Amino acid sequence: MRVLYVEDATLLANAVKHNLERQGITADLANDGEEGLDKALKDIYDCVILDIMLPKLSGTDILKRMREKKCSNARDYAFGAFRSRNQSWAFG
Repeated sequence: MRVLYVEDATLLANAVKHNLERQGITADLANDGEEGLDKALKDIYDCVILDIMLPKLSGTDILKRMREKKCSNARDYAFGAFRSRNQSWAFG
């Protein structure tokens, strides 16, 4: 399985990548929305995990542009947002 994880928080992105790879999943990282969209359109992924609030292009904008371009390079999508240090994750 191959996953694209688009996240601008470097420590979090690296921790998630490490844990995915421990499970035998190949994980590619993108640090901002433009890089994430570029990778999503060029490569084939089983799943794309998008942070909602990203520099340059939001996670929702990435998904909209992938759909506009009829990108079928990923079968599943997941959104995540961390609201603050003392609050939990929200997924959609």
